[in-house]
Amino acid sequence: SCQGPYSNLPHVYAKLTEWIAENNYVMAAPPYEQYLKGPMEAPAADAFVTQIYFPVQKAGQPEWYLPP
Repeated sequence: SCQGPYSNLPHVYAKLTEWIAENNYVMAAPPYEQYLKGPMEAPAADAFVTQIYFPVQKAGQPEWYLPP
């Protein structure tokens, strides 16, 4: 998860993408976010909490089914 302002998200995406490449994984589906604490729950942006999901699989493995 990422704690802090939404402006931190591009850095987190870059780090996750770097880890995927370095560890022989590939994207299995587009990444997505879940906002656990945002402007309605936390008055200060430093308290925002965002879960970032990167569905991955090992490179070279057969593709697995993802529902549409």
